[in-house]
Amino acid sequence: MSRLTYEQYCDAVEAVDARYVELLAGSDLEPQVPTCPGWTLADLTKHHGTTYRWMEPLVRSRATERVRSRDVPLDLPQDG
Repeated sequence: MSRLTYEQYCDAVEAVDARYVELLAGSDLEPQVPTCPGWTLADLTKHHGTTYRWMEPLVRSRATERVRSRDVPLDLPQDG
């Protein structure tokens, strides 16, 4: 089994994220997400964004030790 290089992995994540953004563009974010009871598409998207805000410093620094989410800024943008 072939393993992705760091650069290939980053490119793959970027491609998946770009597709997510493309699919959301102009969409109604209020529908419920069937696989996440009680969550709307907006809730899922905010959660996804927070995860990326936590992941970004790990990837940028190529962290080799655990970085706790409380140690990185997770604030979401004020605009939708």
